[in-house]
Amino acid sequence: MNRKVLLKNTLLMIALLALGFVSVDSQTTYAATNRVYPTACKKTKAGFIKPSIISRWHEECRLPVVHMGTDIGIPKKTPLYAVCTGKVVSQKYGNNGGYQMTISCDDDQTSAFYAHMFERTSLKQGDKVLAGQKIGISGDTGTAKGIPHLHFGRMKKDTNGDLQYFNPEPELKEWKCKG
Repeated sequence: MNRKVLLKNTLLMIALLALGFVSVDSQTTYAATNRVYPTACKKTKAGFIKPSIISRWHEECRLPVVHMGTDIGIPKKTPLYAVCTGKVVSQKYGNNGGYQMTISCDDDQTSAFYAHMFERTSLKQGDKVLAGQKIGISGDTGTAKGIPHLHFGRMKKDTNGDLQYFNPEPELKEWKCKG
């Protein structure tokens, strides 16, 4: 990502935070027993190996950017899975995130956000998904050109019904690999 785009994105997120359109709650994590890791994992004789995290939640990365999620380094066209049972609330193309999808989880007030997908999937807004269901494949769309990965974000609704982002890494460590 070039510096100009990075600066523009950072300023936009700071403005949205200042205006109260989004808020950040990095202290909160949500455990759910039936969650599935969002990407395919490498199967070995000893078990599964999860892909490397290449960019962290904004408070843990050293870049001057508000990064509302975790980037998981995976090759292009790696299967992506629904982390929870729920419904697709958004599926679109955005300049920064490329092909992206948001799933609202049925069992709590959280949502999962996937960005830089390879292509638009056949799933549409309102479609029901099951935890572990393949929802698409990874890519390098949007600002990820040449660096294939999944940008994975987590959000929850606060008492006003507004979405707050939270750090997904503690959950990612706990969730099981599909297989």
